[in-house]
This record gives sequence, C-alpha cells and structure tokens, in this order.
Amino acid sequence: MGSQGFRIHRWTSIIALALFLFGCQKIEQPRTELTQSQWRNIQEHLLDEPPEPEHPIGVQFGDEIELIGLDVEGELRAGQEVTFIWYWRALSDVNQDWRIFVHFDSQEARHRQNLDHYPLGAQMNDVFRTYHWKEGHIIEDVQTFTVMEDYPGGDAVPYVGLFRGDTRSPVSNSGPSTDDNRAIGPTLTIIGGQTGQLEAPGHTIPRLTTEHAAAFTVDGRLDEAFWRDIPSFQLSPISGGAAYSTSIKAAYTEDALIIGARLEDEHIWATKENRDEDLWNEEVLEVFLAPGGAGSPYVELQVNPLGTIFDARFESPPSGADRSAQIDEARAWNLDGLEVAVHVEGELNDSSHRDEFWTVEMKIPFEGLQLKGAPPSQDDQWKVNIYRFDRPDDNTTHAYGWATNVGGNFHRVDRFGSWSFGSALTRAPSLSNLNQRDRDRLRNSIRKDIDQNLQPRQ
Repeated sequence: MGSQGFRIHRWTSIIALALFLFGCQKIEQPRTELTQSQWRNIQEHLLDEPPEPEHPIGVQFGDEIELIGLDVEGELRAGQEVTFIWYWRALSDVNQDWRIFVHFDSQEARHRQNLDHYPLGAQMNDVFRTYHWKEGHIIEDVQTFTVMEDYPGGDAVPYVGLFRGDTRSPVSNSGPSTDDNRAIGPTLTIIGGQTGQLEAPGHTIPRLTTEHAAAFTVDGRLDEAFWRDIPSFQLSPISGGAAYSTSIKAAYTEDALIIGARLEDEHIWATKENRDEDLWNEEVLEVFLAPGGAGSPYVELQVNPLGTIFDARFESPPSGADRSAQIDEARAWNLDGLEVAVHVEGELNDSSHRDEFWTVEMKIPFEGLQLKGAPPSQDDQWKVNIYRFDRPDDNTTHAYGWATNVGGNFHRVDRFGSWSFGSALTRAPSLSNLNQRDRDRLRNSIRKDIDQNLQPRQ
C-alpha cells in the first residue's frame, strides 16, 4: 500500500489484528444437504436427454461443467418480464460451489444488466449449489427477470460464466468465449425502453479558504472544523435492498479536490491490501471524475476499509470482449500526489462486533488527474458519480450511487451527476471553535506567512 503521502489510521487492537491475520480470512461456507422434498422439486429440472435449445452455446468450464445453450421464453422488451432457460451439463462430479454470472450487454449502447444467480435460485431459494451436481446431470436452470426499463433497443448479448469470490472457472474448449473466461451467448433483439427517465443530480462544492486548507490533514477522521460547514449529499440504493446511510461532502482548493465520506455499516471488512486490486469485489467506495464530460477521458478512484487504493484513467468506457484488458491498461496508471486515509469506528474484520461506520478523506491533486478541465474555474461543470458497495456476506451485495440511472453500467458518464465550483465558504474558521490541534496548525500557517512576507525581496 506504500505510495508516498498515503497514510492509514486503523483503531484496532493488537489482538484484533492478530485475529485478522491468522483467523479472519475468507472461509468456505458449510455445505448443505438437500431434503427429500427439495430433491423432488429439483427432479423437475433434471433432464433425461440432452436438449436442443434454440440458441446452442457449447462452452466447457474446466473439466466439470458445460453450458449447452439457452432458450428464451417471452418478449424481450424493456420493462417487461422474460425467462431465460440455461442448460448445463455436469461432465464430472462437481466439487466447487460456483455461482453463475450473466453480463447482459447491449451492443447498441454501453449498457449492462447483471443477472448473477445460483442455479435455480428463485425456485430453490439458492440451496441447489453446483457441488450437488453429479456426472451426467443435465440441469434446466430457469431464470425469470424483468428487463430494465431503460434498456436500449437493438442487439444485446449475454456473456456467461462461473465464479466464486474473485475466481472464474476457466473456459477449456474452443466454444465461443472471451479471453476473460466468459461464454458468448446469442445475439438477441431488445425492444427498447425510454432512457434518461431519472434526472441526473447536480451539486455545488465550495472553495476552501487558505486557513481551511492549512488546517487540513488527510487522516480519514473528518474532524476539521470546516467539514461542518460543507453541504452534504446522500447516496441512494441501486440494488440489493440497501439500508445504510452514505453521506458525501466535497470542496476544492487552488490545487486539489477534497472529498469526505461517512459510510454507516454494522460489519466493516476488507482483505485486499495491494494497490489496484479488484476492490469492487469487496466493500468499497468509488469516485468517478470526468471534467470533460461524456466522450472524454475520466478517472476512477476506489478505496476500501483497509485504505487500499485503486486508481485508473480511462480514455473511454471499457466494453466488448476485451473489457478486462481495457481495465488492466487503465489501472496501470497512478495518480501522482493522491492522498487517501480511512478511519474505522468499530472492529475491522470482526464479524462478532457490531460496527458503526467508516470514514474516508481524499485529497486529489488537479495536476495529477491529467484531465482537460482540471483545475476548474467557477464556470466549469464536471461529470461526477460516486458509488458504494456494501457486502454483509459473500452472497449479498448492496449497491448505492449518487446518480443511480446508470442501467447496470457504472461507467455511463453521460448519466453521471454534475458538480459546479462555487465561491469560498462563508464562515472562516476562528480559533474559538477549533480544537487544539487545528489551532496550532492555523497559528503555524499564519506565522509562516508572516515570516515569508518579512523576508527581503530580491
């Protein structure tokens, strides 16, 4: 995690840290046995003969599973219910607990609907796992869902695979697939819905005074006096029945953007410690900054409760079969001068403790962004979005966003909200309402300015 200027403050005991290092790694969930009643219900979806689906696929994952093909029941129309029937074959007894991911991607616009699920998840309440599959089983995996109301019309393709945690099952044959182990499904035609139904939000962020900027230290605590005077906005649920409050504040100085976040959470956890890992697979806060608007380069920043950073610069939103390669190219870039810190009010990675919240402070130098329009003037508007993923357990994801009308594709810059850049905060800090640490900082800053002004001019 060691980039210069990066500090992390975690208030956990030595005992808790030891528990994390040796005992708090991800553990396999205990495997469940199916009841006789459940097995009887499953028999309806175990076929005696291989099917002849309308859309054959024929992609094998490892030496265990084959995706035979897909049938579609119902009209593919935005806002309406439709059923996908996936046909799977167990090539051998399956030992792993795989989950199925489906990236249902529009080919007309950058738009994705995620349809991740366990086999027969809706019918069997997620209890029929792949480790129940035996050699020769042919599974009729029925998945009924509602196409997003704003799904664009035209061609769409489902990309399908198997995953557990951060691992995908490899494609092992020459069937239609991508380099990142996704089977390529059929090209389907969608009758599109109305886009842009939700108005993108707007927000004006204030400029910090010189005194404010001098009093600011990136320690993740949000305890400087000026934070109280900065207006906040909330993230709203996107999916998963999200329930926690996520409050965001932002301001700017002559040379940097300042962001603070407070994320309520009863179980705060993270395992990824290396810069630019796939933080989005765990609990994370994500910030997207696009000063030039849609069609221009933009930056994505992420931080997890451990304080680990992901930073990437995209020339355009990733899409298509080489999407993973595009993401890897973007994350090879580092934002020079970025400062990020996290504070956890609770016991990190301790599921037995009821936590309260975690807070984040970011100082993002305009020069390091390397984007047109940074630094901003008061006449500028940036396209911005902020997301949060909360994961109470390995099988549950709660997603939040500021602009939520992104249609399952978090890189929809055209649907981001807008930030305007306002004047200085109206109430400057006074020594009377600063804590002792901030008073000392302010006095030292003033003393330094006086000393510099007293130096003879050349």
